[in-house]
Amino acid sequence: MSKIEISHTDDEQELKDKQAELIRLKTRLTKLELDLATLQAQLHAFEVRYIRSVGVLYSELDEINAQIAEELARIHPDRVEVQNQAQEARAHARETAETVGEVRKKPEEKDAFQPSDEIKQLYRKLAKQIHPDLASDDDDRSQRNDIMAEVNRAYEDGNIERLQQILHEWKTSPEAIKGETIEARLARIVLKIERVRQRLTAIRLEMESLTQSRLHELKIKVEKGEILGRDVLGEMAIRVRKFIEDSKLRLEKLQNTQSEDL
Repeated sequence: MSKIEISHTDDEQELKDKQAELIRLKTRLTKLELDLATLQAQLHAFEVRYIRSVGVLYSELDEINAQIAEELARIHPDRVEVQNQAQEARAHARETAETVGEVRKKPEEKDAFQPSDEIKQLYRKLAKQIHPDLASDDDDRSQRNDIMAEVNRAYEDGNIERLQQILHEWKTSPEAIKGETIEARLARIVLKIERVRQRLTAIRLEMESLTQSRLHELKIKVEKGEILGRDVLGEMAIRVRKFIEDSKLRLEKLQNTQSEDL
């Protein structure tokens, strides 16, 4: 057997080994991608629920507090810190109002994101075939990014039909079939393995960040409360309503003081 034949055989074996490694990593990646997409969707659904029940009250409170700050700014026109506080309070009230407004524009959503086994399985299949970190070049990666963004939207919406359509379109696209030499395929697989490893690390970091967020902590608190028969969001809403009443009284006093001075 010539050196060329031996080398060729070695390349084939290495290619098989790398293919097996890539398969294992892709399986792990698709699971983590599903876990991340599920967590993001669950947090989004909870955020909408929170805004509808409590956030809207905080928006009202922020508006009243902004009016209080503006009344104080009129009473103390020469105090720079009071003027700055009024501007900051108004900007904050505008920001929270915009957030609440965006949620109100959306149709009513379910209180929680609960994906079916069917849609999870379909998501895994799509992620395994289309994931951007399996791209062969920048153009391929860009296309895969766009498709995966659409996959994530359909998954969050629970749109199985759209996911099935995306899968069919991908399987029948020219990009899904590419002929290559052993050497080129080996080089590509090595690159894919590295990218998958990088993505696995990125997902773990992102999930760690999400699970340590205040929103996630509140979600867990609410869920634990529900198990014990408590309405944590309802309790929060009661407290905010009390703050609103107190702030309204303060605003009225300031406005009355202004009227008396005039």
